[in-house]
Amino acid sequence: MSRLYPAHADLFEFDAAFPRAKAYRSDGRAAGLVREACTAARSNETFSERHLQCIWFDPSLRPQNLKTAEGESVRVVQPGSWNLEAGPDFLRAAVEVGGSRLIEGDAEVHIRPADWNRHGHQNDPRYRHVRIHITFYAPGEAALPPGCIEISMQKPLLANPSFSFQQIDLTAYPYAARGKLTACAAVLSGLPPEAGAALLDAAGEERLRRKTAWFAHLLSTCEPEDVLYRELMGALGYKHNSAAFRTLADHVPLPRLREAAGGRAHAAYAILLGCAGLLPKELPARSPECRDFVRKIWDVWWKVNSQWADSIMPGAAWKLSGLRPANHPVRRLMAAAHLFTREEPLSQRLRRAAGTIDDMRELLNFPSGNFWDYYLSFNGQRQAAPVALIGDSRTAAIIINIFIPWLAARGELPVPAAGMLDSLPGGTADSTVKMTAHNLFGPAHSRKLYSSGLRRQGLIQIFNDFCVQDRSSCANCKFPEIIKRNFGTAII
Repeated sequence: MSRLYPAHADLFEFDAAFPRAKAYRSDGRAAGLVREACTAARSNETFSERHLQCIWFDPSLRPQNLKTAEGESVRVVQPGSWNLEAGPDFLRAAVEVGGSRLIEGDAEVHIRPADWNRHGHQNDPRYRHVRIHITFYAPGEAALPPGCIEISMQKPLLANPSFSFQQIDLTAYPYAARGKLTACAAVLSGLPPEAGAALLDAAGEERLRRKTAWFAHLLSTCEPEDVLYRELMGALGYKHNSAAFRTLADHVPLPRLREAAGGRAHAAYAILLGCAGLLPKELPARSPECRDFVRKIWDVWWKVNSQWADSIMPGAAWKLSGLRPANHPVRRLMAAAHLFTREEPLSQRLRRAAGTIDDMRELLNFPSGNFWDYYLSFNGQRQAAPVALIGDSRTAAIIINIFIPWLAARGELPVPAAGMLDSLPGGTADSTVKMTAHNLFGPAHSRKLYSSGLRRQGLIQIFNDFCVQDRSSCANCKFPEIIKRNFGTAII
């Protein structure tokens, strides 16, 4: 297996490309988070304790076949109230065990059973009413309160082939309500105007540095083109179908897809659509153009479907309701077909585009003359104007979350990358970005401060490192001290 990227003894050493990140992580807490992330990457853990909290809380994510350490069935009656104060993760939870026994009390979530003792819960009176201990790994030694049951999520989660921790939007779950002026905003209001910009730039580079470390981990075990394939498939699925797209990438390995398609995007599309189980079984009735397009897909698929019979996914794997038509998987799969069937592999094209953001953006533009240029569904109306297979917001997300860290992990990003990173496209400012900006800069701040993609990444990193973890309306948060110490005088 050939490797073009440098071998790193420490996956989290990418300071040359992201020098501003040092100012953000120079405090002990941020450094601790980096060490935890590094340990997780090396042990192939791609999830955090908060991922498990979301799974326990959300019935659409929570497995139905949970069991206690003794093998008794568990039915969740009430996951409990998500605790935003100090103490157990969930309050007043209730589960039915063995089909008859009701257990009520608080619930605590950990990755490993031993984390209970490691976090000192056995000596903390706030945890004496915990009756449900949820972990990822199998139950083990923990000094739990009397009557507390243990539940491991590892086997039921891994038994679901369409499950992926990466499909979970951590920012969508409860976070602490805050006052009109947080301690962070109070500190920043007394600093030079450049301090806020420097903070966001540093936090943004730190987020990209951590993503780069994760890509280095992936590249240490997989071919560069395969890493791009699987990560881009996940990105094309957006949050609703990311897991399904990744499953499809597993069912249709890239080398086999390229060989079968023979450089023809239309053939690759037929294979991807057929294996996804999304190929229409009847010809559309609306227009000859729609019927001709579906007929051409079937002309390819019926000849090869027997070769892919073991790779076809069930229709239930996809979430198709509530999607914007332009984001439907049947359109996004055409983008995948174009990306990965050209004679020159995408990895080589991306290496040539490493110099500018515009060149990277151009990789996600596709030849005109495609059916999907003017249609949003197989049986829809022709649109008056062309509709891109990948819109501006998704293009920005792919450049930031995949292209940049992939290049940096291989040592092919300009060093330092500040000039390029400062021009990263902003994409859409979601509720997390807006809320964190409000917490940092107060209600009267200008959105121009975080119009760039790098600074929006910075806001997301700050949210994940400090806002999510803070359960007490910022009263105990150390971040204001960090801001004052690191950005109050010397502006990076």
